[in-house]
Amino acid sequence: MKTRLVRELVGEGVLRVEDGNHGNDRPRPDEFVQDGVAYVRAADMTQGWVDFGSTGKINSHARQRIRKGVGAPGDVLLSHKGTVGRVAVAPLDSPEFVCSPQTTFWRSQDPSVLDQRFLGYLLLSPEFQEKLRRLAGQTDMAPYVSLTDQRSMELALPEITQQKAIAEVLGALDDKIVNIGLAVTTSESLMCSLASASDSRIPVSDLVTRTQRVVIDPSSIESTVSHYSLPAFDNSCTPELVKGGSIKSSKYLLTGAAVLVSKLNPRIPRVWNIPYLPEHPAVTSTEFVILEPSHVAVSVLWACICQPDVMEQLQSKVAGTSGSHQRAKPGGVMSLLVRDPRLLPPQVLDALEALGAHANALRRQRVLLGLCRDELLPLLMSGKITVRDAERTVSDVV
Repeated sequence: MKTRLVRELVGEGVLRVEDGNHGNDRPRPDEFVQDGVAYVRAADMTQGWVDFGSTGKINSHARQRIRKGVGAPGDVLLSHKGTVGRVAVAPLDSPEFVCSPQTTFWRSQDPSVLDQRFLGYLLLSPEFQEKLRRLAGQTDMAPYVSLTDQRSMELALPEITQQKAIAEVLGALDDKIVNIGLAVTTSESLMCSLASASDSRIPVSDLVTRTQRVVIDPSSIESTVSHYSLPAFDNSCTPELVKGGSIKSSKYLLTGAAVLVSKLNPRIPRVWNIPYLPEHPAVTSTEFVILEPSHVAVSVLWACICQPDVMEQLQSKVAGTSGSHQRAKPGGVMSLLVRDPRLLPPQVLDALEALGAHANALRRQRVLLGLCRDELLPLLMSGKITVRDAERTVSDVV
């Protein structure tokens, strides 16, 4: 296995590493439009893929000024400012897109030396992520790893045949994860379609209980807790299981089935369906508004809130400054007008509940596959297990 400097690989034309435009060439606020070229930020990198449905769009004038960071299908994107270390792949059917100043694309230009899919797993490896953390901690400002620092890093590259073998076995898990994600999306689309059949509109406050939220310090909890956070939502819509003492900030205590609606950055709506309370104590970020259903099942409430017109209402109920600091007020969330699900036929309500349960079962399966991949990745990268051993493990779960 050879260790190579990134800047050497870049100089040899094997690798291209490039971030988005800074300064005067970056898009201005008035150049963002409904339909245009996708502008990828760290927040658009979810579940290992670039979510082009959530990206901002820039007009042709802004695009003409962009001189670097122009992405391509299959690129591996790395977030390097603010949120450091998030890795996502641009699908092969990606639309035209450019990177923001907080994201970098990594692209193999010589597949005989560096396999593109292996490159993605290399950036996800614990060794690479630890190097990023050390570099990000060198500044007193927000975490940041400059393009120069990225190019100063070292990559451990096995022979190309070994790279492809590692990418293939880990890719089998990721392909399954993607397919499950598509099935979840299909189930949720059906739920939203069924819930749209009701014509009567009511405020969401008519369907939820109003309770006083208990703010707690999780560090006082010695046991494992289910932590419903914004990063966990973006990752897989599944809570992180962590020790209470490892959570540093105050949280809300969850006491029942609920829908969580993020107050932060309504440009990217986050609406989380929590159909049951897990065995562990459950806490959630105070950036969520907690809606506990009073007359319908939680999956039904979720489907009513996730209608396109309701999401537009949410995006309009904003306080504060522009960009990622935008917030929706709790009162604004409670006043959202939704279709009245109580007017739906009983069989439709039953179907909504069944689809919700199916979607959550698929999410749990997806998480288990992700845990398997995360366990195998460092073992394969370090050579502690062989590809053949990993293939046997994967065949048991795929």
